[in-house]
Amino acid sequence: MIIDRLDHAVRWMTANPRITMALKALHETDLAARAPGRYDLDGDRVYAMVQTYDTKPWAGAKREAHRRYIDVQYIASGTEKMGYNPLDAIEPGTELDPFDVEKDYILWPGTGELVTFTAGMIAVFYPWDVHAPCLGVTAAGGDPVVKVVVKVAID
Repeated sequence: MIIDRLDHAVRWMTANPRITMALKALHETDLAARAPGRYDLDGDRVYAMVQTYDTKPWAGAKREAHRRYIDVQYIASGTEKMGYNPLDAIEPGTELDPFDVEKDYILWPGTGELVTFTAGMIAVFYPWDVHAPCLGVTAAGGDPVVKVVVKVAID
């Protein structure tokens, strides 16, 4: 997992050519000003999803992990908490359902360790990073957020 500010994204642009594409798009294009929806940057290999929502309460939170995509999450406005756990710290057999191949995720209950993200921050979640996005600053949730999630194919 990487946590940083978008202003510092140049530090991470050598990590992977597709991550570089995602970070450049976030840095050089105001994707957050676009209507909510999907925007292809390189077809299914790299695409952005603009999202606007109110954060969720901590109660009933679900953590997720992906196998085919890396998540680059950018908070354009607002504040939210995201939970995190390394995949190898998750107890086997605690998943809510089997891995959903079509939707590329598996879910577990809970929040994990909570980190506060404010406008301008990015998080990069790899397949070994279990994360719970979109959580409220307080346990009740309800905070307005504009986020851009760039999905980066692994292969």
